[in-house]
Amino acid sequence: MSEINKAEDHVDFASLAQLRDEIRVRLHLARMDAKERWQELETQFASLEHRLTADGGSLLGSSAQLAKELKQSLVDFRQRLAPEPEASTHASNR
Repeated sequence: MSEINKAEDHVDFASLAQLRDEIRVRLHLARMDAKERWQELETQFASLEHRLTADGGSLLGSSAQLAKELKQSLVDFRQRLAPEPEASTHASNR
């Protein structure tokens, strides 16, 4: 029985290197996706800012709806980057 456990516990360096390489590729792709999404959000923000300037700085009608959608997109993006610490963590840091 102990021989079976030893076989299951055995890890060769090649499999570790392969796992590391796979993670490295996934991280690279995730960074590219995040940068691309960030550029989209920046473009949406600039467009909204331009509309606000043209509308005299008021968020009305379709501009208000765009602002709500952009805010939710930004919140979602921030959450995917790094979830906020729980409230109890904030309280203990004060």
